[in-house]
Amino acid sequence: MRSIWGSSASDVYVAGWADPPGAPLYHYDGAHWSAVPPGVTGGGAVDLSQVFGFSASDIFAVGGVTSGSGERSLILHFDGATWGAMTTPAGGKLNAVWGVPGVEMWAAGVRGSMFHYMSLVWQPAIVPDSSTCVSMAGSSANDVYALTVGHGRGSADTSSHALWHWNGATWAVAESLDTGPGRGDRFGTRSVWSLLAVLYTVGDGLYARDDSGWKLLVAAPGTVTLNAVYGAVNSSLFLVGDASTVIQVGPSDSYRYTQFTDPAINYTGAWTNQREAFIVGNDGRATYILHGK
Repeated sequence: MRSIWGSSASDVYVAGWADPPGAPLYHYDGAHWSAVPPGVTGGGAVDLSQVFGFSASDIFAVGGVTSGSGERSLILHFDGATWGAMTTPAGGKLNAVWGVPGVEMWAAGVRGSMFHYMSLVWQPAIVPDSSTCVSMAGSSANDVYALTVGHGRGSADTSSHALWHWNGATWAVAESLDTGPGRGDRFGTRSVWSLLAVLYTVGDGLYARDDSGWKLLVAAPGTVTLNAVYGAVNSSLFLVGDASTVIQVGPSDSYRYTQFTDPAINYTGAWTNQREAFIVGNDGRATYILHGK
């Protein structure tokens, strides 16, 4: 499992991949974790990249289904009773989903696959190139960001990154950078996240953007890469990354939880309501979930 989201501390989902007959989706009810049938028909292996929701009865999970005919996009939705696959246009595996409840949704992934959900229908979005989107976030329907790799150089080039912006009418590159030896990043290249009008990115550190540009708030320790950031308020954030990295960021300092020391475990997702926190990751063989109060 690689992604986590909850509506409360007794209603938490993790999503990812598992060898059949294992499940790509699990639910925590406050006492136990249980496998969740994804509601996908037609066969194939389900691989989920992100789970994201608005309430206990409005949750999305995106990824792909691999079968003998190749890979196709997959968007699941939970309405409070059952999970089921939504009808989508043709496309590749989806890595990210974000939206405004009751207004619109976005989903994006490999090789320029991007869908826009309005009026109860997923439609192809018009994107300028075939970059692979790795993360999406925003503050409103007219302020959405997509973090991509391979911008302008083909989806296989991971040395080039771009941050695209949707202004309510069109997508355009807001910022881009090339990464390489000896070059410091201007923003994080693993994921983007927005909270209360503050835009964050993570990668070689935690970055926040204001009117003057990007500011490095916390540098990743050593050669560790940070994979995700989450918090309910800007003054208390959780950062998670490779090599069992878990960092809590406060108003004026940060603290790394040094009791998590297994270098083989990479944490990839976090969720908190500021009273309890959940973190998910894996070592390539098994899933690990941290729960703190």
